[in-house]
Order: sequence, then structure tokens, then C-alpha cells
Amino acid sequence: MAASHPNRRVLEGVPRIHFFEGGKRCPEDFGLPSAVRAYAEYLGDPYVGCTNTRTMAAEPDWMLGCSYGYGILASGLAFQQVWHHHEWRYPGEVMRMAPDPTAPYRRGVEALGCPCEVLGNGVALGALGIDGQTFDALLDEPEMRARIVASIADHGRPVLALGVIGPSECGLVTGYDEGGDVLIGWSYFQGAPEFAANDPDIAFEPSGYYRRRHWYPHTPAIIVLGERGARPPAKEALSRALAWSIALARTPAIGEYHGGLAALDAWRAAMADDAQWDLPWEVRRARYQIHNAMVGQIAEARWYAGVVLAHAAYYEEIRPPEHLLGAASCCAAGHRLMWDIWNVAGGIGDDDDKVRQGTTSEARVRIASLIAEMRAVDARAIAHLERALAG
Repeated sequence: MAASHPNRRVLEGVPRIHFFEGGKRCPEDFGLPSAVRAYAEYLGDPYVGCTNTRTMAAEPDWMLGCSYGYGILASGLAFQQVWHHHEWRYPGEVMRMAPDPTAPYRRGVEALGCPCEVLGNGVALGALGIDGQTFDALLDEPEMRARIVASIADHGRPVLALGVIGPSECGLVTGYDEGGDVLIGWSYFQGAPEFAANDPDIAFEPSGYYRRRHWYPHTPAIIVLGERGARPPAKEALSRALAWSIALARTPAIGEYHGGLAALDAWRAAMADDAQWDLPWEVRRARYQIHNAMVGQIAEARWYAGVVLAHAAYYEEIRPPEHLLGAASCCAAGHRLMWDIWNVAGGIGDDDDKVRQGTTSEARVRIASLIAEMRAVDARAIAHLERALAG
């Protein structure tokens, strides 16, 4: 750490990011767009908009509605999902959702008008099976510490960080202590007993921020944002986001994973295959939890995508608006289908009773049929987006 930097610096008042716990703000269960929204809100960026919290964009030329929802669309999460081609793996890891693992992060912040650097920890990335070639740089611990300290101490800007506590989900570093040996911030998993309880390296600030010592091995990458410049016009930003959504939905394979529409086909086949479920209880429960994560991811992604597309159609960001409305309608239908899938097992969740109900042969046949409907709805939505961009 440079001698001019204080030993401790904390940016107070950065909005907390977390799984839904009630309150005025809608669920924000995707770390990347939530972290971007909180970053922008902390810096007073007029991009931020949310009708539920009465904070709407101050600039009338930026009519894309919910900033969290727009982050989902811009990053590619709105219509993208992945499914491993032969193993049951968690389907929501952002770094696996595009051929370039850095692309969702770069695109997720571009609407702010901020340049960014995506900087990796080569050892941690390698342990995850992520190629670090497209990262702006691979940093050792002193280098990564220096970049975090400089962003916070010199510029007063939080840093987006993957991991720190728990899985490689995006969170926020809002401060440091002991010259950067301790990171301070928000993580989606800081309250999860399996990740934070009884860990001597994790403690908490009075504000609720986590304190994490020995953080480097648990931090695969950071995203450092520069000074905000002019944002792209709303139509340009939306067009770029739609083109990216279409490209991902129509990319059938990303490394070892199926992507987009092909992932829905693979998920449906896995649910319908009795051989993948005639297994011990613990295996069935673990697989149902992965299935349940896929349902929740798609439900939230499509809902927010529909909100943004309907908002953009209202303001006629892309004309004529009919195809944006058609895609938004498909998003609403897809959201409803995910609730229908949950209801096959008695409702949302993956407790033991729901696992028992949802893994019978009859239930899985019904679930597979609903996934097939979801695939057809998504295909219609993507076709609408293609026609919208074609004018």
C-alpha cells in the first residue's frame, strides 16, 4: 500500500445488497445487477430508477425504468441460463454464461457510462475452471490489494468483487482496514452459516458490513470502475442489450455447458430421465435443489426483463413498440410457468416435503412438460426481439 493511503478507509452508507427479506425494494437475487445498482445509488447517479422506492431517474432522456432490471438485461442474465451437459452443477454462475467470462460484467456496468477493468486472481480462477485470458490483468495479492485501496481511498468508489465470502457471486467492497489486509463490504452470503459461521477470518462492522481477513484466495476477480462519463443514449443501450440477449439465447454451447434455448432442452431432458432420479435420497435432494435454483433464476430474470421491455415500449425507445410488448408478454408467461413448476411440488422452495413431491415420476413428467412450454415461450420472445431490432 502506498504511504499516502490511510491504514483504514470505509465508505459509509453504501446500500446493502442481499437476498429478498421483504420491504419496499423488489427482490434482487442476482448479485451483479444489484451491486451495480447499489454502486450507482451510492454515487448519486441519475441512472438509478425504482418506482417502489420513489427514486426515479432524474434525467428524462433515460427511460429504461427499473435500473436493477435493466442491469439484468444489459448483462445478458435476462434470457440466459446454462446447464452442464452431463453433471448436475449450479446453473447460475455468471462467469459461465458467455464465451468470454468477463463479458457479463463489462456489459452490466456499461450503461453507467463508466469504464471498467475486470481483474482476476489466476489461481482462484483456475480452481473454478475459468480461463483468465480475457481478463484485463491477472493480479497477485499485493497488486489486487493496491487496486482496491486506490479505488476506495483515492476516488471514493466501491469495488465490485466476486466471492470474498461464499460462492463467486458479485458483491461490493466498501472499505478496507489494516492497510488492505482486511476487506470490508457487502456479500450476499455474509449471513449464511455455511459460509460465515465459526470462521475466525470473518467479523462485522457496527454498520453491518462484513470484515474479511485472508480474502485473496476467496476472491476470483474484482471489477474496478473509473469515472463516469456520458451514458449511451437509451435506444442505443437497449438495442445493444437486446442484441446480446439474442446472441446468448442462440448460443447452444459454452464450454461444458448448454446455453440459452439449448439449456432449457437439456434441463427438460434431465428432469424427465428416470435414470437420473432413481438414486439415493441425498442425491435426489441435491439435484432438486439445483433444479429449484434454475426455476428461481428464470422466474426473476424474465419478470424483470418484461418490466424493462414494457417500459421501453411505453416510451417508444424502439419503434414500432409492438414487438417489445410481445417479448414482454412472453416474459410474463415464462414467469408464470416457473410458478407452475414450483406448484407441482406444493410451492416455492426445496424443503424435504417439496423434494419428495417434486421428484416423483409423475411430477417430473409434468415439470418436463412445463419446461418445454417455457422453451417455446422463450423462442417466441427472442423472435420478437429480433423483429424489434430489424425495425
